[in-house]
Amino acid sequence: MAEEQEGPVPWCVETPAVFLDAAWKFDGEVTEDDFTQGQGFDAPTGPHVTGFTLCARVKRSADTEGSGRILQKGDPPQGWLFAAPDENGVVSFRAAATESRPRLESRQSQGEGSEVPASTDERAASSAGGEKRIDDGEWHHVAVVFRSEGFLRVFVDGIPDGDDMAMQVVPVPEFPLELGIGPGQTATDIKDVQAFSDALSDAQIFGLATNSKDLCTGICLAMMPEEVVQYQKIKVEPGDAEEGSNGSAARELVSSALALSPDADRPVQFEVTCSLYEDLLRYAQSICLTPRKTAVMVAILRSVLSLMQTRSKTTTCVGEPASISECFHEYKRLLLAHTFAAATAATAQKDLTQDPDPSIATLGVFTLPEVRLLTEFMTGTLFQHFLLYQCVLVCPQDSLLKLVEVGLER
Repeated sequence: MAEEQEGPVPWCVETPAVFLDAAWKFDGEVTEDDFTQGQGFDAPTGPHVTGFTLCARVKRSADTEGSGRILQKGDPPQGWLFAAPDENGVVSFRAAATESRPRLESRQSQGEGSEVPASTDERAASSAGGEKRIDDGEWHHVAVVFRSEGFLRVFVDGIPDGDDMAMQVVPVPEFPLELGIGPGQTATDIKDVQAFSDALSDAQIFGLATNSKDLCTGICLAMMPEEVVQYQKIKVEPGDAEEGSNGSAARELVSSALALSPDADRPVQFEVTCSLYEDLLRYAQSICLTPRKTAVMVAILRSVLSLMQTRSKTTTCVGEPASISECFHEYKRLLLAHTFAAATAATAQKDLTQDPDPSIATLGVFTLPEVRLLTEFMTGTLFQHFLLYQCVLVCPQDSLLKLVEVGLER
C-alpha cells in the first residue's frame, strides 16, 4: 500500500462511525486521557442490531516491540481485544467462548458455491485471526466485522482474510475502552481508528480501505459530505444582506468541488451550472437531507448533466444530443437505485443458492418521500427547462455584447 493515506471516508457507509479520539495524532507520548476512552464504544446489543465493525490503519515491522493492540475492553475471556499485528504478525480478535454456534459448511464440493449451517455444532472460538502477515513496515487497513448470527470476519486492505469464525461477543460495561498499546508509550503506527454499531458489508469495508468514491450504481461522488456541511455553514440565502461575500465563497466552494471553470466559448454555462447545483444544495438542506444523501444527489445531477451533452442513442437524426426522455430515464434509474426500496427488492429477488452480493447493502440511501421531493425539484427546474439548459451546455455562445441605442419620442 502507499505510504500515506488520506484517512477515513465516512461517505462509504450509512451508519455513523465513532471516531475514537480523532485528535490523537500519534506523534509523541500518549497521555492517560488519550489511552482511556471511557465508554466510547462497546459491543452493541438489541433485537435490531446486525453486529459491529472495528477498523484502523496500522504500520508495524516484525522487530517492533509491543502487543499490536488497537482496542481492548476488559481482559479476555472477560471482555474483548482487537490487535493488528499480533504476536503472529496477523490481525486477531479475542473474546470469551461462552456459547455454542452452528458451524458453516461450504457447498462448493456440491457445485453450489454457498455456505449453509452444518448439522453439527462446534464450540464458539475464543480467538479469530487472519492469515496474511502485515508486519512488513507498510501501512495496512485492518478490520473485523462481527455479525449478530455469531460469526466474525477479518479484513486486510479491504479484502477478507481467512474464513469466518464462530464467536460470542458480549458487552462489558464494567470495563473502560482502551485505545492503543498503552499509556505513556509512543504509538506512531496506528491511525484512523473507527467503530461502527453495524456489521458493514464487504463492499463498504473495501471502500473504507481504498478511499473509493465510486458507488456500485455507476456514479462517482464529486462533492463530498464534508464539503456539503461546509457549504451549509456558509448559509447563503437569496436576499441575504451578506449574499455578496458569502455568495462568492459558496460559488467558489461548489466550483472547486465539482471542477467547474468558466469557458471562454460558453461564458453563461459556468453561471447557469453553478446556480443549478447551489439551488439543489439549498433545497436539500430545506428538506433536511443528510450530507451523504446530498452528496449522492449532486452526483446524480452531475451524471444527468453529462448525459445531456452526449449524442443520443435513440433519435433517428445523427448527431442530436440526448433527448429529455433519455435523460429522465437515466435520472430515474440512478435515483431509484439509491433507495431503500431498491435494496429490499434486490435482496428479496436474489437467488438463495448464490452468495449475496455485498454491494446490495450500499444501495439504500433515499426514502420514498425523499424521492418524491427530489423529483419535484428536478422536474420543476432541469426538466421543465430542459432545452434551455441543454442549449447552454452544448451550443456555442457569442461572448460579444451589442449595444443598441433606442430613442423615444413623446
